Amino acid sequence: KDFNKKWPKISFFGIYDGHGGEGCSEYLRDNLHKLICDNNEFFPENIPEAIRLGFKKAENDFLNNYALNAQKKIVDRSGSCAVIILIVDQKIYVANVGDSRCLLSMDNGKKYIEVTKDHKPNSPNEIKRIKKYGGDIYQTETVMNNINNPQINGKILIGPYRVLPGRLSVSRTIGDAEAKLEQFGGNPNVIISEPEIFFYDLNRNDIDFFILGCDGIYDQISSNEILDCAWMVINDKNHQLIRQCKDIHSQSGLVVDLIMKSALARKSFDN
Repeated sequence: KDFNKKWPKISFFGIYDGHGGEGCSEYLRDNLHKLICDNNEFFPENIPEAIRLGFKKAENDFLNNYALNAQKKIVDRSGSCAVIILIVDQKIYVANVGDSRCLLSMDNGKKYIEVTKDHKPNSPNEIKRIKKYGGDIYQTETVMNNINNPQINGKILIGPYRVLPGRLSVSRTIGDAEAKLEQFGGNPNVIISEPEIFFYDLNRNDIDFFILGCDGIYDQISSNEILDCAWMVINDKNHQLIRQCKDIHSQSGLVVDLIMKSALARKSFDN
């Protein structure tokens, strides 16, 4: 860093939900915050641009230096969604790629906002972009044959919307070399790594807290139910839930634990 500058107080949080292996999500865990904050041209003066360039550098670096070997053959087919929160002094930036999500509780739990929008192939904006650049969207149909349950046997099971090339059920990711690199039949403009970025000022007095989670949580529990888990801990008047919590960190951990247990109780098998 240029220590002649006065650097702001910085906090960084991220959820990296990988698919097709752990390589890409672990790469993001180790590198994305550095690629954003080490941008001497834009950080900390232009945070949104630093975030965009950080995501772009992560995409290019992983595809060219981790997904491929020296002979330009694919050795890591994995990809990852990402949702991050970057706090710089009293300004907060939320950025997402894929279908992990950020929730914001406001006004002592009286209302909430789904900050991010899932990047799904059937989203109107994503459909328009995918078709424009030569991609396609489809759903699989599977006939349930030879099932002992007569109520299910013979029924058609409709799968999620997916994107070609890539066959992924999300329309923005980092990684996924086969979906993006032209030499392997991919299209770099169909499944993209461009994040959407949202901004909040922490000086507002109606912001309670943010919750980040992957689709393994949100596919099983509604946003409202997730926030109910959080406020159940916060409003525990008898202190039965938080009597062993010594500080805000352990209290937050108890909120996370309750949300995860609620998802598992709904038969979530995602990570």
